[in-house]
Amino acid sequence: GNNAEQGRAILAERAHPAVRRVDTMDGAAAQAAALAAAK
Repeated sequence: GNNAEQGRAILAERAHPAVRRVDTMDGAAAQAAALAAAK
C-alpha cells in the first residue's frame, strides 16, 4: 500500500497552518492553482 492513512494521521497531528488536506490529486492541483492565483 501507500500508507495514505498513516500519512494523513501524521499531517493531522502536526496541524501545520500551511498544509491543506485534499482527498485526490485533482483536488491537490485545484488547491495549488487557487493558492497560486491568490498571491
